[in-house]
Amino acid sequence: MPQPESFEDEKQRIIESCFTDSNDDGQPMETYLTHIRVQDCILHLPSSSPPPHRAEDIRKERFIIIARRSTGTARLHKARENADGSFSIGRTWNIEDLASIESFSNATLPSTSEQEARMRAWASDAGFVVTFEKGCYWRASSAEEKERFIEELVKTLTDRTGGQMPVLRGVDIDQTAQLTAAPSSSVL
Repeated sequence: MPQPESFEDEKQRIIESCFTDSNDDGQPMETYLTHIRVQDCILHLPSSSPPPHRAEDIRKERFIIIARRSTGTARLHKARENADGSFSIGRTWNIEDLASIESFSNATLPSTSEQEARMRAWASDAGFVVTFEKGCYWRASSAEEKERFIEELVKTLTDRTGGQMPVLRGVDIDQTAQLTAAPSSSVL
């Protein structure tokens, strides 16, 4: 897990780079909620993790950011860190469009095929797929970071939509149910 100073430094630079615009009333148009640093696999079939035989060079380091708009809706941004330490958002999704989240760390669920078992072993407990119109495979630095981010993503979605839940695969349903039933609290 990254050192807190590292997370806080990234957070500050993300806010300064991506969340400084304000509306006519002087209120921020969008507010940072949290982020995670991931390896983004860019060459794979939609909704599946990349095959184990693919080279590591198909991965790019990216930052996935959860943000709240001044209208009350929430969005998920995929950003890259520039050479000068600033950040640029390259892709944005409305969080209400989140269809599913698949985590590869829940070893208690049986694999449905030999291929799925191989994929789980390869993805390790830090890999996950988030599906909007197509699947995005991301690997966090650790299982703990991934789980924290998935919890915040599900909590933000349910808070903003009145309880709408994405399809969850390999995610601890009991833990997520407790999280979404809990009153709103501040995020990292």
